[in-house]
Amino acid sequence: MSGIRTIERDHAVFVTGALLALFHLLDELLTIRFPVDEVYRLFVFVGLTAAAVGIYPKLGLWKGTVGIIFGIGWTAAAFAFHVLHLMRGQVSAGDISGIAEFVAGLLVLGQGAVLTRNAIVRRQHARSGV
Repeated sequence: MSGIRTIERDHAVFVTGALLALFHLLDELLTIRFPVDEVYRLFVFVGLTAAAVGIYPKLGLWKGTVGIIFGIGWTAAAFAFHVLHLMRGQVSAGDISGIAEFVAGLLVLGQGAVLTRNAIVRRQHARSGV
């Protein structure tokens, strides 16, 4: 064994989404100044995202739910603060990485929906004995 841990595809998609969301956060930090009273939100975001990435492989049937929650969060925030700006023709430096976060949120949200559906189907088959 070479010591390299294999990563499941769903975990890789979640990690990619988290990295894009964190990349966007870093971009925001470098391009705009956050008021001091809002910096705690950044720490909460980074902490929750890092914790979710770390425990994701151990979540089992809850992977889909976690993917949906984070996917909705990333997609909604990016849509409200970046996609709408672009639709109005108001382009700023952070909007490009915001679009990357939006796409990542959609991918993680979609994957979460599929994982949740698959978990429900597996559970129904197990209960019916099929």
